[in-house]
Amino acid sequence: MAHQMLLCPGQDAFTGDHMPVPGCMSRESDETNAERDRDMKTQRPARFYLTGILLLAILLAVYGEDVLAKQEGQPQKLCPIMGGQIDRSAYVDYEGKRVYFCCPGCRKTFMENPGKYLEDMESKGIVPGSVPQAETGDSRE
Repeated sequence: MAHQMLLCPGQDAFTGDHMPVPGCMSRESDETNAERDRDMKTQRPARFYLTGILLLAILLAVYGEDVLAKQEGQPQKLCPIMGGQIDRSAYVDYEGKRVYFCCPGCRKTFMENPGKYLEDMESKGIVPGSVPQAETGDSRE
């Protein structure tokens, strides 16, 4: 035998929602409904903002480290000319900045247009090293 659901005279058979039917005791008063509607309208913006804040927090947790690393600057790991791993014995000191290369031959290419290469490094969040105070030489090949 199938189980039958007993419905209130004001209850919709498909959705279970109550409809205004005179004499239905399960229907809340109009005053209570108006109060609930007011509460829902004030809660919607709060839910919207909380959802946005939660989404922002998740994005910062996932991508925040990359953003902060670019702001703080990353130490140079790759040659600005060829893109290979740097060799710490191949560098040039230019305007108080030490730029490393993958090989001594990249120094000449860098010196042809140092501004271009320094700007490219800066746009990628790469910070050239500082020239040590004790050294007076201009470069090493």
